[in-house]
Amino acid sequence: MCQDCTKGWNQWVHGATPLRGCRVAVTCMDARRWVVYHASDHTDEHGEFNLPVIKNIYGKELQ
Repeated sequence: MCQDCTKGWNQWVHGATPLRGCRVAVTCMDARRWVVYHASDHTDEHGEFNLPVIKNIYGKELQ
């Protein structure tokens, strides 16, 4: 869940407001630092997102 983590730890953990409409992304790189997988999603009204990551790309397992 996306939350505003610029606040103090207690405020962030207790009573933080979920952020809606944020873009969340995952980028996986190989040993040469080349991008082999990228996916993104937007958070819903609850600050939640669904971002499945494919573990096998071109027959190789992502690390």
